[in-house]
Amino acid sequence: MGHALVFGGGSPGLMGDVARAAREAGTPVEGILPGFLRDVEPPLTDGETTEIVPDLFVRKQKMMDRAAGFFVLPGGLGTYDEFFEVLTSAQLRVSVKPIILVNVNGYFAPLEAMLQASVKSGFVRQENLALYRIAPDAGAALAMMAEALR
Repeated sequence: MGHALVFGGGSPGLMGDVARAAREAGTPVEGILPGFLRDVEPPLTDGETTEIVPDLFVRKQKMMDRAAGFFVLPGGLGTYDEFFEVLTSAQLRVSVKPIILVNVNGYFAPLEAMLQASVKSGFVRQENLALYRIAPDAGAALAMMAEALR
């Protein structure tokens, strides 16, 4: 696709694995890490640019500004926070970029059910569910992103 990977900057966990794999495949990797997480989630050590920022809010803003689109991988509360931030920004037309949930082993099925229930209850507009797509695996997610960025 000719893009860089912009991510939260830490080396542990799934995102660290993704960053290492991207780097090994020749993709430039840009990490954005809040200073207070340096000891908790140490940055990758080579082949990456890591910017240390003051807090999570600055990190999210920089990631949103630099990203051409967003892959949302299975994760915890930080993942949900970032997903809803980019989804809300798209809903408000502040930043409309492709958002793709990578639904490995059905991980995001409960989230999709919750969002559908929110529509049914009148708290979310149906058209807002079209602001993101769900891919069954990484290959499909890459194809969807490539199409969305054309």
